[in-house]
Amino acid sequence: MKRKMLPWFALLWAGIQTAGSQTASEALRLSTSRPEATARAMAMGSAFSAVGADYTAVAVNPAGVAFYRKGDATIGLKLQHTATEATLQSPTGINAPYGKDRNKLAIEALGLVGVIEPRNFNWSTLNVSIQMHRIADFSQGVHYVGTGTGSITDRFLERSLDPEGQGLEGIHPDDLDPFEAGLAFEAGALYDLGSDPDKYIYHTDLLDHPGFQLEREQRLKLNHGLHEISFNVGGLYREWLALGAGIQVPVGSFSSRSEYFEREDVAGALAPFRSLRFDSELTTHVAGVGIKAGLIVRPLPFLRLGASLQSPYALVLRDKYSTALEYTFVLRGADTTISVQSPDGEFKYNLYTPWKAVMSGALVLPYGLITFDADWYDPRNATYRLTTHSDVPGDSNLQGQVNADIGKQYKPVWQYRMGAELALGHLRLRGGHQWLEQPYRNATGWDKVLSFGLGYRANRFYLDLAYALSQYEQSLAPYLTGESDFNGDGQVDAVIPLVDQEIERTQFMITLGWKL
Repeated sequence: MKRKMLPWFALLWAGIQTAGSQTASEALRLSTSRPEATARAMAMGSAFSAVGADYTAVAVNPAGVAFYRKGDATIGLKLQHTATEATLQSPTGINAPYGKDRNKLAIEALGLVGVIEPRNFNWSTLNVSIQMHRIADFSQGVHYVGTGTGSITDRFLERSLDPEGQGLEGIHPDDLDPFEAGLAFEAGALYDLGSDPDKYIYHTDLLDHPGFQLEREQRLKLNHGLHEISFNVGGLYREWLALGAGIQVPVGSFSSRSEYFEREDVAGALAPFRSLRFDSELTTHVAGVGIKAGLIVRPLPFLRLGASLQSPYALVLRDKYSTALEYTFVLRGADTTISVQSPDGEFKYNLYTPWKAVMSGALVLPYGLITFDADWYDPRNATYRLTTHSDVPGDSNLQGQVNADIGKQYKPVWQYRMGAELALGHLRLRGGHQWLEQPYRNATGWDKVLSFGLGYRANRFYLDLAYALSQYEQSLAPYLTGESDFNGDGQVDAVIPLVDQEIERTQFMITLGWKL
């Protein structure tokens, strides 16, 4: 028999594309964040870091703060609509897509710039800024219904097996984890068939129905918000070289709630199994620190070239989680339902994100701007530290396993952004495009974002509006397994179900600012 053991808290959430928990997918989420603090930059594809005098530009390249000539205050609001169409994969291809929409309105940015007149005549400006802006938002709703093979009870069974045992021999019931296999044992979804009091031979109702099909449904609600508070200082030397540096403090919390169902597709076909419901909740609180430094040069009056480097974020994460299971089966000719609830779990750990580099350019023309940004980072360099706050022996092994998974799944990434602005008196017309390389090792595609907007510039205030549209595809799994072969026939019994998602994200942003 082929079987693989999986750490429960490392993989419970990994397959549902959600925030939190110690997984390669979550390390990627926290490694791909990028500031987008103003509607002006958003309309121009966020290709703005060489221009300066803008809160997005400063957030990417702190040297941009040097180009402010007056004090500045700003506030930004964003409305985001995410539409997800999800289809459960099936060998027969008969499952229909299901749609789910999420809307979110939130403050996107707050900022304040102070301008200081330096006493050294070689320096034109010496400015400081403090700002808060969102750097990641993955809020999403997912709903699907369909039929397919495999059951989450396969995962529960894998979680019960003794790594040193033979066949379906498992560990003592008292040693089953209280969030998955332990719940399944209490609810009757997992039970002992062994006659030897010193051995435990675990079984599930669905093992008696090889190749079975059942109906599967999931409702998944994700809320993911990560903000950054940054403190920046920069100066402009002889009007041709801007230097800047800043300290960034990322803070935020993620929450996820999943309601997962399995039901018999034909009444009585999978007896004694009738149905199950597995609920899971997770909240992750994040705090950390990082630094950025950059420069912008003006070799010609109309040309600006920039470069910035961001250190890894040193993040501290705290997960709080719980699960619940409701299992219905036939007992003595009657349907019986047992419901159980896990204790509240908590785990604290660290994550270090990879270094990032940004190179940028801008043509500052009499009637507008043409801009370009190129970002590079290597998500393989994200690293978990699970033993910093824990002395549990298994956490060291899990740390090595998850970090190895990160190295295997991803590749270095380039992201390209271009934008343009046309100045017509006080009015500004803008457009932009982003080409974002997919970070997965075997992926060759690019995600694209189209944006446009307009703005108004007055002597003492400015108003900017932006619209951005992104469309992309990704897959999720309701749960993961080790793809075990329980009966030794050479075929995978613990099948991993997959759900195809088509996601369209529409964003509207408004920025209002005042010159001080």
